[in-house]
Amino acid sequence: MLFGSRQRALRTIVNALKPLVQRAVANNNGYLPRGFWDDPFVLGYLTGTATHFARLVNPKGMKDEDLGMVLISAMRKLSGTDAEEITDRILLLQQSRDKDFVRAVDASEKAIAYIYEIVPMDHEKLVRDAARIEGATLPGGEKPTRSAIAWRLHQTLFYDVIDKRLA
Repeated sequence: MLFGSRQRALRTIVNALKPLVQRAVANNNGYLPRGFWDDPFVLGYLTGTATHFARLVNPKGMKDEDLGMVLISAMRKLSGTDAEEITDRILLLQQSRDKDFVRAVDASEKAIAYIYEIVPMDHEKLVRDAARIEGATLPGGEKPTRSAIAWRLHQTLFYDVIDKRLA
């Protein structure tokens, strides 16, 4: 059982990742795409997001073993499995610096950086493209909201990629 800051981190991580997983289910006719919990890109994006939220909840830092325990518990809750295979795979992908895993961690960091305004990104091409796409759906040249742009970033950086990878 997790206590204190680990329990807070677990709650925060599950609350942050659950909508990502639920959206992947919704995008695939009510089922997770085959290979979802094994895919390096998926695992990298989820791990990158989870690590960010663990740091957010524990700004003084978290020991690697504590973060590992929290990640295992989060994957268990999200996947509905014992998550041992998933977390072993994450460890292997991290240690081998798998290119898709690393690319996904970087993508998650971009999304988080924009959403939480960690660094100014409004002039980044990725953000401008997301704003342009979202703005095209609005009447009279209205500007898209920050949350609409954030949704588009997740779509571009995560869902579009996994749709191609796991189709």
